Amino acid sequence: MQRVRLKKSVGVIAGLMVLLLVIVIISIFRGSQDITVSQSQEEINQVAIADKDTAVDNQESVPIQKKEFTEFGDFWIEINKEGYDLKAPILNGVDKDDLKRGVGHHTTTALPNPESGNVVLSGHRWLPGSNPANTVFRHLDKLSVGDAVSIFYEGKEYVYKVRESKTVSNDAVEILDDTDSPQLTLYTCTPLFTALRRLVYVADLVEVK
Repeated sequence: MQRVRLKKSVGVIAGLMVLLLVIVIISIFRGSQDITVSQSQEEINQVAIADKDTAVDNQESVPIQKKEFTEFGDFWIEINKEGYDLKAPILNGVDKDDLKRGVGHHTTTALPNPESGNVVLSGHRWLPGSNPANTVFRHLDKLSVGDAVSIFYEGKEYVYKVRESKTVSNDAVEILDDTDSPQLTLYTCTPLFTALRRLVYVADLVEVK
């Protein structure tokens, strides 16, 4: 009789241990689900913030938030129009390190001069981080035909007037072609937050100060 009771007790204890193990496993699984849901929600919130930034960008009545550079050397760009102010240094080169410090100049294209040549400049439209170079051309799409863009180079100001804007493929090398008349070409990535295509502005030299 005692052996039977002992076997029953062992069976009950074993059952309780199995039940406890099941409860622990369920608790761990639910905790894991909660963590996954929390991470997914955070990602959704981040996307929502990005979408909100895009929506603000499309509202011309909302002031543009400026991020400013502090060093310019003897080569920089200025754009001053209602709703869009930009002053940024221009680096001779368009590699990763150059574009971390400002606007990049394609060294195979012309430097500002009153005679001829296509001055081609490129800049980031959006990259994460507080570096102002990450968004130097963030609002380039605010430019319109007829707007002025000033390039300061070796003590002179070269004033260009925008003639046209266009969107081209991301491998459109023709925007680097030289020209007989003095010209400025600005370009950046588009649509915003992608590098699928290039937003291009072409401007003609109208004044040298």
